[in-house]
Amino acid sequence: SRPRRGRAHVRSPPGRGTRLTPARRGALAFGAMIVLSALAFGSFPGSTPSVTRGVTLGLSAAGLALGLLRPQIGTSTLAFLVPLAPGLARLSGDRSGAPVLAALALAVLGSALAGSVARGEKSLLPLRLLRFAAAFLVLAAFSAAASIARGETLYLLFRGRVDPLPVNALGMTAAERSRGAILTFLGLVLLLLALEVFTRFSRTPEDRDRLLLATSAGAAAAFVFAAVSRFAPLDPSFQPWSEMHRRVGTFTDPNALGVGIGLLAPLLFAATVRRGSSADAARRALALI
Repeated sequence: SRPRRGRAHVRSPPGRGTRLTPARRGALAFGAMIVLSALAFGSFPGSTPSVTRGVTLGLSAAGLALGLLRPQIGTSTLAFLVPLAPGLARLSGDRSGAPVLAALALAVLGSALAGSVARGEKSLLPLRLLRFAAAFLVLAAFSAAASIARGETLYLLFRGRVDPLPVNALGMTAAERSRGAILTFLGLVLLLLALEVFTRFSRTPEDRDRLLLATSAGAAAAFVFAAVSRFAPLDPSFQPWSEMHRRVGTFTDPNALGVGIGLLAPLLFAATVRRGSSADAARRALALI
């Protein structure tokens, strides 16, 4: 048979064309992280001191660099800071309730994921779970946008422009409602992002031990703060909990402290029996008690 005539098919050189290469997927993930981090910083209350903003920005930049260059160290450092970061700004005198941990976690986890994707590393999560998570986040984004539009736009059209503008009987303003919608969406993003990133960087028993040790060390430090604040409050002017004689440690409120203890205490126990003989585990458990 005679060969077909026509134009020969020429493949595009590597790195060109419209195909999403690992490097391009990593760049997209990095860009998404920048946008989400901007949302987190944009949700800081207007009363947040400049020192808190500057320190958070510096820590986020350092976390971004660690996530890209040393993701194991970055994720371990974040795991250590999770029990401590929620109340550190308050313990330094900041009462604004700025989402410091959210901004820092987005920088570390987002950059670590971007670097992993750029290197061509595959996710260890089931494909069905990834598809569900992506669809869920799209729905959550639309829900947050609708909540913001309803509070900031429709209410203004019907009731006139007032600042501050209450949107419910509890006195919540439209700005507070928008901030709450953004933080709720970012919380959902962080939940799924942490699941993805920590799974990627806990492939081996050594990686899992490193993350467990970092989290346990942070939990132990947070529990020490909570125990000390029972007798010598670290923040005696924190209202209304100081008047109620309830302590919060490094957490945002006493209820969060209780939830933190319930979630982190099993990790501390697991860290005591993870390695060594039964006698070593018993001594570490007694030291923990």
